[in-house]
Amino acid sequence: MRALELPDLGAYAGWIESRPREVDDLLKVFSIKVTQFFRNPSFFRFLDMRVLAPLLERPRRAPLAILSAGCATGEEAYSIAMLLASRDPGGESKILATDLDRSAMAIARAARYTKARARHIPSHLASRFLERVSASHVQVAAEAARRVHFSVRDLFSTPRRPSYDLILCRNVLIYVDPERQMDLLQRFDRALRPGGYLALGRAERITGAARETLVTVNATERVYRRA
Repeated sequence: MRALELPDLGAYAGWIESRPREVDDLLKVFSIKVTQFFRNPSFFRFLDMRVLAPLLERPRRAPLAILSAGCATGEEAYSIAMLLASRDPGGESKILATDLDRSAMAIARAARYTKARARHIPSHLASRFLERVSASHVQVAAEAARRVHFSVRDLFSTPRRPSYDLILCRNVLIYVDPERQMDLLQRFDRALRPGGYLALGRAERITGAARETLVTVNATERVYRRA
């Protein structure tokens, strides 16, 4: 309202009704997009050694399925894809990465980032999964990028049936009220296959009914496993 110099909510409601694109602009203001490749390195080391490795070793009828919920501009999803491609080069594991922000999704799908944003990628992975496209930008290589599918969805579209071996929703729940947090956690719980993992942000934890079925695997990194 301040940016548009509108006097009250009624005037802003009228503005939105006459300009549907304003909803997207409002969403950009509300959306939190603090992300980077391999954010919290200790978490990704644990994820690689203690979550992805055991999951890939399990006998299975279907490819590994992973959900990166609230993925912003895609760095988290591509970080996981690099780990998967490194451990299982010919595998068909898939990552669904979702966010409400269409502009963030466009950046994620392009898979092109500044060198500064890619500086936290471990060197052995960067040399294999990044391609130089200019003096200032790099591209995520197809070997990793092909594993990720991006979709504009909200958190509450998470299916209530066992669909995933790993769900990551890091540093998103802190922006949701407690009642909706519990609803989301139950959705994540039900969407995990038996023995599947849930990863939250370090300031987040399991609450409500989900505590009965999600077992703590690493309290520091906020990683849980479905019983």
